[in-house]
Amino acid sequence: MWLRQLIYIPKHTAFSSFTVESKNLSLTLLNDFTGRRFITPENSKSLNAFNLISLGADYRIAAGDNLAELGIKISNLLNTDYQSVAYYPEAGRSFVIHLEYTFNNYK
Repeated sequence: MWLRQLIYIPKHTAFSSFTVESKNLSLTLLNDFTGRRFITPENSKSLNAFNLISLGADYRIAAGDNLAELGIKISNLLNTDYQSVAYYPEAGRSFVIHLEYTFNNYK
């Protein structure tokens, strides 16, 4: 019977999101948890568990049949230090801004 955990496969993971919307604005909070992952077949070395929080906001404006959306997302809001693969640190906090324009947006 195999009692060891597979390498790089966490025993526990969780993801949740919470969104609040109004007519033109939406705010989203994301939470992504990854448990401890072993990096050796003997399960003698492991990477620490980590929890990533992200925050996003989108603002929509309708102009006739067209729709414009401006948004921002902040990933790794708390600037958590973590590794998905041993000895290769992941990026810290990052920002993405997007602008989307939809022509003839039929409802």
